[in-house]
Amino acid sequence: MDLGECYYEPRSDGSIFEALTNKRIVSIERKVEWTARSLLLDIAHAQPPVHALIDTGALITGFDNQKVAAFLLAELPPEMEGVVYLDEDDRQMILLRDHNAPMPLVQCGLSPSKRFTFYDQVHTTGMDIKQCVNARAVVTLGKDMTFRDYAQGAYRMRGIATGQSICLFLIPEVENRIRHEMKLAHVELSTQASAQQRLDEFLLLVPAWLLINSMRMESMQLVQLSLQELYNTWRRRALHSLLDEIAAATTKEASLSSRLRRFIGREDDSAKAWLRKCIAIFRVEISYNVDAVVPTKKQLSDVIGKLVESHKEFLKTNEETARVTAVKQRLAHSSGSQQQMLAEDGSEQGDLRLTAEVVHENEAEAEEEAEEEAEQEEQKMSAFTRDDEHPIPWSATVLVQPPAGVAASDIDEEMKTAVQQHQEEEANVFYPFSQFQAHAECPKIAFPPALLMSGNFFRRRWVGLGERRVKNVGLILEWSPLLHQEAMKTVVQQLFMAIMAAGGGGSANEIAVKALQAAAEMATTSPNAVSTAVKDAVAVTTSKIPVYLATLSLAEGETIRRMIHKKHPVFQISQVQLRTSEGELVESSSFFSSWAPKSAAATLSDMAPRERAIAVGVQCLRFFNNEMYYFSQELELLLEGLATVPISLRHEFFECLLRLRRRERHLWGDTPLAKVFTAQSEWHLLTARARLQQFQQSLLRKQRQYQKKKEKGKDPKPTMAALHLAVALRRFDEDEDSRLSAEEVHKCFESFQLGFSSKELNEIIGLIADARFTDGEKGHAQGIPMETICAAFGISRDEMKSALLRDDQESARAAAGLGAEVSWGCPVCTYVNDGASDPCGACNEPNPKHQDEDLQRQQQQQGWRCGNCTFINQPDDVCCAICELDMDGQRGVPRGKWVCAGEQGGCTFFNSMTNFYCEVCNRARPDLASTHF
Repeated sequence: MDLGECYYEPRSDGSIFEALTNKRIVSIERKVEWTARSLLLDIAHAQPPVHALIDTGALITGFDNQKVAAFLLAELPPEMEGVVYLDEDDRQMILLRDHNAPMPLVQCGLSPSKRFTFYDQVHTTGMDIKQCVNARAVVTLGKDMTFRDYAQGAYRMRGIATGQSICLFLIPEVENRIRHEMKLAHVELSTQASAQQRLDEFLLLVPAWLLINSMRMESMQLVQLSLQELYNTWRRRALHSLLDEIAAATTKEASLSSRLRRFIGREDDSAKAWLRKCIAIFRVEISYNVDAVVPTKKQLSDVIGKLVESHKEFLKTNEETARVTAVKQRLAHSSGSQQQMLAEDGSEQGDLRLTAEVVHENEAEAEEEAEEEAEQEEQKMSAFTRDDEHPIPWSATVLVQPPAGVAASDIDEEMKTAVQQHQEEEANVFYPFSQFQAHAECPKIAFPPALLMSGNFFRRRWVGLGERRVKNVGLILEWSPLLHQEAMKTVVQQLFMAIMAAGGGGSANEIAVKALQAAAEMATTSPNAVSTAVKDAVAVTTSKIPVYLATLSLAEGETIRRMIHKKHPVFQISQVQLRTSEGELVESSSFFSSWAPKSAAATLSDMAPRERAIAVGVQCLRFFNNEMYYFSQELELLLEGLATVPISLRHEFFECLLRLRRRERHLWGDTPLAKVFTAQSEWHLLTARARLQQFQQSLLRKQRQYQKKKEKGKDPKPTMAALHLAVALRRFDEDEDSRLSAEEVHKCFESFQLGFSSKELNEIIGLIADARFTDGEKGHAQGIPMETICAAFGISRDEMKSALLRDDQESARAAAGLGAEVSWGCPVCTYVNDGASDPCGACNEPNPKHQDEDLQRQQQQQGWRCGNCTFINQPDDVCCAICELDMDGQRGVPRGKWVCAGEQGGCTFFNSMTNFYCEVCNRARPDLASTHF
């Protein structure tokens, strides 16, 4: 009613139906077991040739438009010199065979008969691209299409009735839907006719099925439109009332203060109550109320009747009443299925509200945990030092000769003094990866000798100067000293012998000149044009030259890549290649790399030694990056690279680096990496160990949540998971012999309510029991000792006894009616301790409150001892006078100086307060940066 009456162009729909059901214009092909790639191949190789693909059914997925154009251009016959497509900005672009980059179609003078056009599903409406007069297009069908979509797509061929034609691709999913609709309509399809005749029947069945889809869609739209008209009726009355009130107030010349209060009044003030209702009719209420009972299905007529009844006070004229009656009659004639669909919408929305309410609390807790983890991460970041990170330049001639000091043993390194190590580090750009140490406590492990690390990536002199963030390996330098030079010698020798064998005549010097000229032209020669003998000879020479993999900083990688593009002279001697952390090739300085076979080896045994060494090095660098997911072949290569490293050192090194990186995932027990930290004879226990690790982390997380709620004064409800594990186990020990049966342990673990199934809990208990009874016990009937269960969770015997003793003391106080003192949470292990206890019962960490009080008391009486250099400083000294570290061991600002702030781009140098500018980087003092002199 609000939009008015629709007017149709005479004979328009009829002409469209006549064209789309004409056998001379439309043909059908059935596509069985289709994929997007197979459809494109069929179109490219079709006979007679196809000039356009109109993807109304959105069957071409997994490609963007430019990739589709490139794929078609590679498969289309040579007569098609370009492919037209629509880019992300809706521009008509064309990809030509003789151009590497696409260009706008308006700038291309290619004839329509020599180009192919691809219309993606978004651009099948309202996009005009001129086609040749006899163009043939393929149109796809989708399960959610309507007749309008089909007609709009087909009429991208503007001359569809005057020479142009289309071919429908019918997929099994659409065919089954059409047959289902025909069965509901009691239409029998012929079974005796030929296959082509049965396929031709779909010329009429496809438009009929699309019309049914259109009717369903329009029925749904009719219901929504009718509801909108009802609301418009009430809102129009409310709007008139508000405008009348404004006109009346203007006549009375009401004051501004009274106008501000025109909606405020008592409930018995009918005029103001009516104004509030008029405003409320324009508001859409959004709530997440959960129904007390399961919602029942309602008929559409009942929903409409209730809606009209609740707004009957807005129907004041006969015209408005007649309008509502007309809408109700129209909805009464709509399809029953659509009425039921809308009637069920209320119950569905109720279910959605219930689901949203259920997960809302979990989402809030997850967000709170994420915020707390982010705060902890920021605190950790502030504790890492960033000194001495300026890049150190080095000469490109370093790449000419093999790296020095690679073969040095660990004993030789230990014998060197600190001064000698510093001098060697300044002289050598790269050092062996096996000498890497993140800090003094981090172990060194024997990585393959071919792995190197740049001093700009991590400097060995940083060890002992505080912890640092460890960067991820982003770029890998594959470095082969002297390879290009030796390979060119081999090429010249092979060409010299080939010319001599051909009997070209001339002296040896003349033949040598010809060989040198031919070798110089090899850089621009296609790899397919090079003889196999030359390639094999170069491959043999290359295999004898050592290859090194070095980690680079991003600045070094950027510089080397520019050197490759500029063809630096050093690459006439050595060869370098830049790879990603996954081993993918980015840049190569030598054309010899293109001579290598493109196909990868099927098995590891088929890999050449050089390729295998590179693959092993890449996997070791992924291990350095704390990656946890590997394919079976990658895992085998990693184990080969770490074969000489004990399992305990692998685990310690990995965990050390993991603590120095930002990682969301810290558990590796259920990842393929677990095999690296486990002996092969114990690989069958990995699943159970991963379950145990997950269970332990979930239990600790639950205890931390309980403690945080308690610290915030929320008075959380005590749960079994909040207890110490030893205390919880004792409560399920029925015979009190400190031994629990498998059933008792299962009940205890189940009471924690951590979301583990019974099968998973049995796996954990079985692992603990196996660890117990492999130590010499005869049977399981004796039960599992409580000490064994606690040991599986990393709880020592002393810690277990302390927890049980503390529980006994609390129980005794509770029995005597004594109030417990205020408990405190350990900042290290999060265990909740009794208020009277000084050290933590779990980890012996002192009470931070008592520790702070003692520290303040000592500082008031005497000076404080520096934890780094043990110098006794004055009580009011903020930093140590010797090493300039504060009481917490962090680098602080000495008295009488100011720091050039690193977070503002400064150099972190300490300057005297008499200096207005930094002595190193000339930055203004932070407190005077905005002062004009």
